[in-house]
Amino acid sequence: METGRESVRTRAFAKINLGLEILGKREDGYHLLRSGMQTISLADELLLTKTEEEGVHLLCDRPSLPTDERNLAVRAALAVFRHCALKGGIRIELRKQIPEEAGLGGGSADAAAVLRALRILYALPLSDAELRALALPLGADVPFLVTGGTALAEGIGEELSPLPALPPCELVVVKPPFGSSTKEVYAALSLSAMAPWEQPDVTLLRNALRGQNLTLLGASLQNALERPAMELKPALIDYKRFLAGSGALGASMSGSGAALYAVFGAEERDKALACIAAGQQQFPEAAFFLCRPVSTEEVSASTV
Repeated sequence: METGRESVRTRAFAKINLGLEILGKREDGYHLLRSGMQTISLADELLLTKTEEEGVHLLCDRPSLPTDERNLAVRAALAVFRHCALKGGIRIELRKQIPEEAGLGGGSADAAAVLRALRILYALPLSDAELRALALPLGADVPFLVTGGTALAEGIGEELSPLPALPPCELVVVKPPFGSSTKEVYAALSLSAMAPWEQPDVTLLRNALRGQNLTLLGASLQNALERPAMELKPALIDYKRFLAGSGALGASMSGSGAALYAVFGAEERDKALACIAAGQQQFPEAAFFLCRPVSTEEVSASTV
């Protein structure tokens, strides 16, 4: 089953939510959701190398992150080694670009990238569906990030169906100098207090993508977690107002935050760069990124 290769390089692409609807809560505490998901060009880089020493050894350039089994990349590698009864070990060198506590799926993206990379490094006969099955216990976003692209996620995130690709566009992503706790945001969520317009319209999103209509897409962006996140971190309101007033086609928070993003047309790169320049003046401690959509094919081709 093993190949002559000793190492592979791969990229772990971040995600944004093209709308996030909360439908209810299961008895086990997990929330039922429906969300458009999109991989974007903001990415971590990973190098995986076989070792004779048993176990998974992670080296990370961000000291704040754990390098043991608390890290999803380590847990993903251990899951593959157990499932496929692999011998030896693996060293993972991780260079982070995706910010933490941002709602951009950074840790989940790393886990998905490890799953894809190990499949290639060891020539494992695992289908995408089998990788997604290994991914689900790691986190709700990991199954989507195995293949990425544009998809509708339902259930707790494990029910995936393809959506038409997001058309070419410029995406401005901003991460405030503070994070957002997913657990705290969901705890603050009150479905009974939610107004109808605070839940996204999936039909509108589908129609926008089918028609490759970015204007309609911008109008359809809505995230049911924005209100509780902004109640916990009122400064998020200033970021949302800034993006909404930047001339973008639409703006939204991603996941449970704290990152937000704005959508500009493919021909509006100058406007997107102007948004970033103005944002860096107004919010000097925040991190701004100019991104683009990433397709399933590009995710697949990122492992070499």
